[in-house]
Amino acid sequence: MNAPAVYEGWWEVPDGLLLASQLAAMDLPRIPGGPVAGIVQAENWHAYGRDDAFRLYRLSESQPSAATAAQLKAADAKRTKGRVYRCEECGAFSQQALPRYPLDDQLLKDVEPRYLCGCCRHVTRLTGYQATFAVRRAAAVRWAAKVAAPGVALAVTASEVRPEGITASGKRYAATGIAVLAFDVADGRKVFDATVLRRPAKTGAKVKGQLDPEPGAKKLRGVIEGRALIGWRAEDLEPLRPILAPGSRAALGDEAHTRVTDWRSDIDPRSGRPRGATSPGRPDRLALLIRRIADSFPTTDHTAEHT
Repeated sequence: MNAPAVYEGWWEVPDGLLLASQLAAMDLPRIPGGPVAGIVQAENWHAYGRDDAFRLYRLSESQPSAATAAQLKAADAKRTKGRVYRCEECGAFSQQALPRYPLDDQLLKDVEPRYLCGCCRHVTRLTGYQATFAVRRAAAVRWAAKVAAPGVALAVTASEVRPEGITASGKRYAATGIAVLAFDVADGRKVFDATVLRRPAKTGAKVKGQLDPEPGAKKLRGVIEGRALIGWRAEDLEPLRPILAPGSRAALGDEAHTRVTDWRSDIDPRSGRPRGATSPGRPDRLALLIRRIADSFPTTDHTAEHT
């Protein structure tokens, strides 16, 4: 027997796979008639914040419940609230009980919940997310226009440099320096490309691009002082922290990843969630991307003009 398929969320579950409770809530109730066909890992609505594994059964293998037509008719007469089978948007009559949608979705907090069929839920989710990300996209454009102004920001990567391999005790070697590469966001000009050593190099041991600790830190501070430092992820700039002087006016830790994801607004049509933006890879490419975002204002939607 094949193992049940595992799904990471409800959006991955294909048509025809239902919970036992969903089968029981059909307008003509049914019960599972075959083995578990799938498992979905999802939030338990009855235990907020907790994820659970829910068993799914094939509708095609289900069997009618024991309820007779007379019993179902009597249940209809008594039912004044609860299960709804007609979509409030398109008017379709579903055989499955319809949920109110959306609920507990911060991206759709301004959308009035209604009983919707699967198709209308999908359309509502996508159009709602698109509207939300139109606002976020406009905010990303304004951010890019601000940091792409002359003299405002640098796109930076900073990484620890350490010998390859491990010590005799099985530990990584200590970092010998911090490699820093920085480009002016406004014009793409390279303003720093060197490794600031942790200790002064021995006579004749220094290679091109290496700077001793004190002069190296002084040169770097002269370049970055008063600038906003932008990395793809905030943690990408952490190696710079020991170099910055106390009270430095360099703004450390502005993260581009979230801004670029918001600007791209590339919504996955299955999950309705934005696809994460891919790293540009180097700070010169990040600086170019930020300028592209800033220059996209005339071609973005009009939300950017009014938010």
